Amino acid sequence: MRLGAALLGVIFVAFSPVAWSQAPPRPEIDNSTEVEGFDAGRPGAAPSDLVSLGDDLFAIVDHVEKSIVFSNAEGRQVRKTALPFNVGRVITRETSVTLISRDGRLLVRWPRSPSLSVPPETVVAEIGQEGADRQDYSFHRRYHASAKLVPPANVRPATALQMKSSSSCYYLTSGNFIGSDASGARYSLMREIYHFSEEEAEASPYCGQEISGREFKEDDVGLVFANMIVGRHDSTGRRVQIGEIKLDWFRKLPLGSYVTVAPSGSVYALVPSEKKAMKLVEIPMVDETLGRKVETRKLLSAAQTRETTLAGGVAARTLELPTDMTVEGHPLDGGKLDTLGAARMRNVIRSYLTFKWTPSPANLGVGSGRTESMCVPAAGKDWLRPHNLSTTSTGRLQVGVPYNWGGKLSVAEIKSEIEGGKLAGNICAHGDKARKGTTGIDCSGLVAHVWGFPQPKSVSTRTLNDTSSRVDSFGRIKFADAFNRPGEHVRLVIRRETPSDAGMMIRTVEAATSCGGVCERLYHVEHFHRYKLIRRRQ
Repeated sequence: MRLGAALLGVIFVAFSPVAWSQAPPRPEIDNSTEVEGFDAGRPGAAPSDLVSLGDDLFAIVDHVEKSIVFSNAEGRQVRKTALPFNVGRVITRETSVTLISRDGRLLVRWPRSPSLSVPPETVVAEIGQEGADRQDYSFHRRYHASAKLVPPANVRPATALQMKSSSSCYYLTSGNFIGSDASGARYSLMREIYHFSEEEAEASPYCGQEISGREFKEDDVGLVFANMIVGRHDSTGRRVQIGEIKLDWFRKLPLGSYVTVAPSGSVYALVPSEKKAMKLVEIPMVDETLGRKVETRKLLSAAQTRETTLAGGVAARTLELPTDMTVEGHPLDGGKLDTLGAARMRNVIRSYLTFKWTPSPANLGVGSGRTESMCVPAAGKDWLRPHNLSTTSTGRLQVGVPYNWGGKLSVAEIKSEIEGGKLAGNICAHGDKARKGTTGIDCSGLVAHVWGFPQPKSVSTRTLNDTSSRVDSFGRIKFADAFNRPGEHVRLVIRRETPSDAGMMIRTVEAATSCGGVCERLYHVEHFHRYKLIRRRQ
């Protein structure tokens, strides 16, 4: 199936010449179309769950409005339906799709078939004794070059799916089963990373040049590059086709299941476009060359390794985490970094996360001093209420400092300004000018206070790289390090984790428009593509 005209630039997977005598070309593919029904100018959280119900019918979950937009493959909206719960998980099977609520109590289950073109009725039901089908996908941990992925127990055939990195430059971080098509072929989604360090560049100079597309530069040290690769597997589990998902705009998505397989076997991704609208992209699948050799490279520096045997007897080299990244319980408690500096940073983070306040009408822009919530800077409208707040939030307890574009204040200052009647937060980000009369914190402001900068108001994502130390190995990541993309966003690291059904992820704390304030999140590696890993300068 071929989609519409707008260019997004999804590219074929090209393997490193370390493993190939000659790399295949990486053509730009015109295979995306804009989806109707989404406000192209809406800041904050974008829809991020995509489900294929038929070859020409998709369900797209909008978490902000708690609604589902049904669209065809050309992006035309077929219907829009309200959803009475927030989606936590998506389970895709050959004949059905199930949405599970975040609290694990409710579900919506729809049939799926190649011919389905009319949205079925949305019926919400409680999860009974059958449960939520917890085995919706499996994973492998931080394996260097290859491993095997075990699909859910009720997926046939039950043979494990073979996984391997796209080139000797990358390290696998996770592999997920994402569904089957009408023929019974199974599909996987594999994530991998390359962290550009001086040591890595010296050990394999071509990797940095191949991945970054340019000669090595000093400023490249610390950059993280990620890949997302879809695989189609035959009945023996061998990966016979692959497709690469372009990541340039994935940093705009929050969490979600944004890759889906149609009954026909076509693979689609939901990504934000440059215009902030949503695009449905068909991923080009190409045959995977047999006999490809992935050469062994040493693991990231400062990390210990051990041999591990996976199901099926596959040996793999595992990246061991530093002890301070594996603390149990809440990520802000315990650990081996309880020096005075780390303890102080934990306390500052906690103060922004747990800040309690009760909005007045003035804080929400309602009542006698009404302020229109709209982000159209060209028309002089430059205030947009965070999506987690509404005109009915007056008098209701809120937890967490609201997001405010350009906000650089301490918790005490924010408390005083909220009590003084300033507008609570602003997710209308434009240029370098912050709107007056608002209060809260933005992403770089949070980092400035956590790191204890004496002049937080002068800090921005554009200056952070120059006022911090780079972390030149992913294996040395620590609490309160930061992933920074100048002019875009910055996230503080809490720790690296391996949830039992998701592979390796990074737990962060950030001030973000998508969550409307300071929030704690788990991200896969695609959300750090082309970010630089930095640390507070001692």
